[in-house]
Amino acid sequence: MDVICKKDDLLKILSISINAVSERTTIEALKCFKLEAIDNKLFITSNNLETNIIGSLNAKVNNNGKTLVHAKTFLNIVSKLPKGDVSLYLSDNNSILITSGNSTFNIFISNIDEFPEDMTLNNSREVVINRNIFKDMMKRVSFSASDEEEKVILNGVLFNLNKEKNKLIFVAADGYRLAKDEIKFKTDEDINTIIPIKTIKEVGNITTVIEKDEIIIKIDDDKVLFLLDEISLYSRVINGKFPDYNLLLPKEVNLSININRKEFLDACERINIIAQRNSFMVKIELIESYLVISSVTPDFGDGSEKIKVVSEGEDINVVFNVRLMMDVLKNIESEQIRIEIINDEKPISIKEENNSDYIYIMMPIKVKRDK
Repeated sequence: MDVICKKDDLLKILSISINAVSERTTIEALKCFKLEAIDNKLFITSNNLETNIIGSLNAKVNNNGKTLVHAKTFLNIVSKLPKGDVSLYLSDNNSILITSGNSTFNIFISNIDEFPEDMTLNNSREVVINRNIFKDMMKRVSFSASDEEEKVILNGVLFNLNKEKNKLIFVAADGYRLAKDEIKFKTDEDINTIIPIKTIKEVGNITTVIEKDEIIIKIDDDKVLFLLDEISLYSRVINGKFPDYNLLLPKEVNLSININRKEFLDACERINIIAQRNSFMVKIELIESYLVISSVTPDFGDGSEKIKVVSEGEDINVVFNVRLMMDVLKNIESEQIRIEIINDEKPISIKEENNSDYIYIMMPIKVKRDK
């Protein structure tokens, strides 16, 4: 293998591919990049058996070939090289020669026969979606997924394509909260699969550096493939049935509060200074035309904020985890939001002023009330 490529092009692909490299393994090949030069392309592949990333870049290929190189070492070297051309030459002594400007490195290679085969899909179904729409929807939903390993089904985002309703629906939940977003989406397919949250985050990162406006998503029974410009990202999906989220969505409301999102977020962040010392517990209550947000930490102090609001319905006091509230306020962008409350024990709903397709629900904290 004898290749010359641009340092910036190489570094871009390596920085993405490193996220499918496994460092916590006894299998040396999984710690490596596979480099493969074919005609005028250099392909960089990483595979940790759960995620498989294949990236390509333009290169001058003097001789085709392929090899395995320790990923972290190779990335660190390339990142420190001067701008300009990088030469990669596979020598006969089980090493790869890396040169750029006045820099020369010679690092040993690994046995390419131990590298796993690339993932493939069988009888896949295809979805094409605008990358900005996908990125925005995932931002508004994915933060609600669980990071607790024992909650396997909730460690991902539900990808639900409904041909009867012509809708694409994303849902994430962790047992304490749930976020759902949907858009009109004409389709001839019914798809219901759970994509791991790690995969969703990686796709989100890649969408910030690609140029094409569209993402092609291919899904079969146990894998998903994202085609993102010069990057192909394969991932295993989470096997199992996602909870029926429709059963969790509130069907009634006894108090509705319209409030400025940014003002509410700023108030919650200030109150959190006190609340973080008492399990992040915050109370909201209506006093005249103001929403009062307060927190008390015994033997430490207390704080309160009030915001002018428009409300309709009963006066209800509710206690909740302020972190769960701040999460949604940071991830949606609507200027005005609506808080809907049934009582102090049932889920609180957060909705956007101009988007009826989005809902976030969170459980309140049950507290002992004075009689």
